[in-house]
Amino acid sequence: MKKVVVFLICLLLFTKVYAYENKYFSIDIKEPFKGPTVEGKKYVFTNGNEYISIIVNKNKDNYEISKFTDEDIENQKKYLETEYKEKFSKYSSNVSITNIELKNIDSLYYLEYDVFYETKKTIGYNIYQRCRMYSTDNYIYSILYNSDKEITNNDYLDTFKIKDKYLKDVNITTYIISLISLLVLLLLIDYLFSKKKHKKRH
Repeated sequence: MKKVVVFLICLLLFTKVYAYENKYFSIDIKEPFKGPTVEGKKYVFTNGNEYISIIVNKNKDNYEISKFTDEDIENQKKYLETEYKEKFSKYSSNVSITNIELKNIDSLYYLEYDVFYETKKTIGYNIYQRCRMYSTDNYIYSILYNSDKEITNNDYLDTFKIKDKYLKDVNITTYIISLISLLVLLLLIDYLFSKKKHKKRH
């Protein structure tokens, strides 16, 4: 048992992690992933049947994922399933999208979902993917982790950081409270100054 623990510790110590960074994003990549290979604004890191793909597109229509309703998410799921089934019809007898959900970290919203391709009969193994989509003022970011094994963690996706100002919803209640607070503060300052002036006169 001790030998196994020592081996695992050594394995962790000798697994190198390097940070890849450009003007759009940063991400931590573990060896033996290689890359990225870059095509325009598509960045791909590879390790055998595993790969991480990041695509950056211009957000020309001010696409805001933070405003997605349940209906929008369901429509997005149907759209993605149709697209994937058409593109992979030669290789997969079944394509399914599951766990599609709007999430956020520190007010940065993203749409996350899993994709399963039943491809064992055609390529020898099934394909599992976990995807995230982000929208910012200027760009739409898509990050995808592909594996030949079921994905049980978000180790790679969680290290992904965008470098663009992200779109936030303005909460009207918070906005009004802030305005009222500012107004009260200004009135208080004005009252204190007028009181001082009144004392000086007497």
